[in-house]
Amino acid sequence: MKNRIRICFLIISVSFLLMISTFAQDAFNLRSVTAGINITQENFRLVLKKTKTFLDKGRDILERRGFTLEGVRLATNPFYLYTKGLSVKETLDFIKKINDFTQQHRIALSIGAGIIDDSYDQEIIEKICAVLTDTSANTSIVIASKEHGIHYDAVRAAAETIKRLSELKTMANFSFAATANVPSEIPFFPGAYHNRSYNSFSIGTE
Repeated sequence: MKNRIRICFLIISVSFLLMISTFAQDAFNLRSVTAGINITQENFRLVLKKTKTFLDKGRDILERRGFTLEGVRLATNPFYLYTKGLSVKETLDFIKKINDFTQQHRIALSIGAGIIDDSYDQEIIEKICAVLTDTSANTSIVIASKEHGIHYDAVRAAAETIKRLSELKTMANFSFAATANVPSEIPFFPGAYHNRSYNSFSIGTE
């Protein structure tokens, strides 16, 4: 059943890319094609390889039809889900493996949001600071949502993260976002994150 779902998703995805490519005569610039994926500590290598194949195919279809594509990106499920139980150092070492793959293949990386609910987590703050000061990954903290309004504890966590990053490595703040009313599955960084049971993709236009 899962294989059928994956095949259907791939067919739908390629069909959509072919459909929008019919507008190539009036082609506008595309900022990115962003894949939304779910990874675990066990499956991340296989998922990354499959995601690269999809992004390569998407780029090829769009560019052959006349679009200018700035780059490709991937956003994972919130990273606290797949680093649960890992220390700060273990989290950094694991995310470095993902970051090495994406850098090698020129794919921009978001490791998903660190906090998406109204909570404050000191360990998540430490993990974000460790990752952003030692990799090229992006991440975020959701500080407000349409469903629950302002996430006051998350606001505190985001503020502390921004302050800590400014002290550790100022430029790292360009890879971090405190987002309000920004849903998952958007294509834009650093706020992009994936929060679906199935894989997805989105296209960012200029």
